[in-house]
Amino acid sequence: KVRAGAVTLERTRGWIAGAVAAAGTEVAAEVAAGRGYERVVAEGMVGLVTSGEAVSAERCAETLALDATHLRRLQKEVQGLTAAAAVMATLAHVLTGTGKAGD
Repeated sequence: KVRAGAVTLERTRGWIAGAVAAAGTEVAAEVAAGRGYERVVAEGMVGLVTSGEAVSAERCAETLALDATHLRRLQKEVQGLTAAAAVMATLAHVLTGTGKAGD
């Protein structure tokens, strides 16, 4: 399908480019030299599941479309853990007395 032009992988290219940019210039240099792809994929996956935009087969990289349901489940778990951590940090702040006005 890719060779026939039915699938363009446009979203996949954008996802990889965004992951390279997020990973920094050192990783970009490694990728340009033919190395560092593992770090790019890891950065991209973390960015995907921590994004505020819901993962769906229609919106994620074409190469990840078959895993969209699993990735969405991971995204929900990350969001839940983030919310729980925020509540716990707020409670710790208030319960230790550091939550007083002017602090």
